[in-house]
Amino acid sequence: MVLFAQHTLPVMAAFYVLTGRFNPMREAENYPTAKITETSHQMRSAQAGGQTARAAQLKALAREQRAEVVGAPREWQLYRQALRAAVDDEVRRGTISDRAYLEHVFKRLDKAGTVSADSSGALWMEIPSAKGPSRLGLSASNVLAAGSDSQLADELLLARVGRELKSSKHERENMLEFKEDWELLQTAHGQEADSTPSRSLSASNPDAVIPAGGDQ
Repeated sequence: MVLFAQHTLPVMAAFYVLTGRFNPMREAENYPTAKITETSHQMRSAQAGGQTARAAQLKALAREQRAEVVGAPREWQLYRQALRAAVDDEVRRGTISDRAYLEHVFKRLDKAGTVSADSSGALWMEIPSAKGPSRLGLSASNVLAAGSDSQLADELLLARVGRELKSSKHERENMLEFKEDWELLQTAHGQEADSTPSRSLSASNPDAVIPAGGDQ
């Protein structure tokens, strides 16, 4: 705009400051996919045409489609509770020392590890230890591959999922991307992939309570 349309820049800046209409994060949340955008357009057309019942149906449909991609508050809360149950189980079994251990996983790996790429371009990290060096896959394709240290992979996945669940909605992945990480974590725990938190990682702790209703 600076190069080709300088005369419009003050107007666009005023719109942004006064209304925030061009907030890219907000627009991405409201219209995360072309399908949802189309449903929203159909809803507005129905409203303009006085089709109240049709507009209400399309509004509900757009809300469901958006929740599937962005995730509803209730669904994110269920994943947080399931992860807490899984981490508590890891602490009880002695595989990690305490909850705080996972908060420093990335820093420890960054400090001690050396990153390299294999012939296919996949990234690996070599971490020295008293028992000899260990290798850890750093991508979804190789974090659980043969040759990737299973304990380190489990810690990495727990830390990654934990960071996503602690992030604000503007900084974390969308729900579809997060479920891919969740399924990897379940596989690392030797469980059948299931994107429903109440039937997956929380099963490692039969005393864990998943709330029965209401967004939190």
